Amino acid sequence: MSTQQTVDQIINQITEAFNGLDETALGKFREIMTPLISALESSTRATALASSGASAEPAVPKGPKHINNYTLFQQDWRKKNPDEKEDVFKKVAAAWKKVSAKEKAEWKKKADKENKQREEAYIAEHGSLPPRGKRRTKPKSTNAFQQYVADFRKEHPDVGHRDVFREAGKVWADMDETARQPFVDRAEKEKARLQKEFEEEIKANPLPANLQAKAKKPKKLRPATRSGYIFFGNHWREKLNKEDLKGQPAMRAIGAAWKALSAAQQKKFNTQAEKANAKVIEEFMSEHPEADWTVKHQAELEKASA
Repeated sequence: MSTQQTVDQIINQITEAFNGLDETALGKFREIMTPLISALESSTRATALASSGASAEPAVPKGPKHINNYTLFQQDWRKKNPDEKEDVFKKVAAAWKKVSAKEKAEWKKKADKENKQREEAYIAEHGSLPPRGKRRTKPKSTNAFQQYVADFRKEHPDVGHRDVFREAGKVWADMDETARQPFVDRAEKEKARLQKEFEEEIKANPLPANLQAKAKKPKKLRPATRSGYIFFGNHWREKLNKEDLKGQPAMRAIGAAWKALSAAQQKKFNTQAEKANAKVIEEFMSEHPEADWTVKHQAELEKASA
């Protein structure tokens, strides 16, 4: 349990025990308890690490835990209905539905005030709030097809978001290398820009120690092979999808249709996959001769031919 969670738990117990305390008093309690509990947890953690011989490097703080208007309303409802023990969540939800928009806005103001106090307490403990969002350990990337899709979206604004990759993929599959080359060049320039942007971000705001180790960990490369089932799924979408199913319904239909095929029919798609995969593997091994997958696969080929 984090410092913030411990303080929240104590504040809730105090709120239940002393119904007369206002928000100012509770805020003062929080201000006093946060550094005391943090110091106690740090001391306890340091003692445990020292006895175990593990590294004493502190964990990266996750940031203050925020609360919303519904949670505050729920706490208030529980306080006013202490004898309610069964189906509490359903009863709270039913009561919340009856609350007017104006009253919900008031609860939101209270939640915003509480969250501000939590952020101030966090800043008092850690010095500043952590950066919002998940920190990247690698730069963003792109490829030639994604660059083509960006143009395809502009040229075909009527194509829906779910269909754009499928429709663009059909055109892309018929394009020769000469037609694709401008998008390959564009992707390389965009990769260079993203790499530079990432390096500048890391220079201005270095990654914490735990993410630095993750950033240095090499990515395991392997060829993007496909199975006969994937080839059948593409065939089903193009030729057999009479109801224009999408998402999970389409996946279920493809699975059922694949199971209904005979062994000979499945073999047809498996053969297509094997031929395509042979080319993919050959290109991968040529491009990444030192990759772990390439070394292992080469050893298997040599063993099989011996």
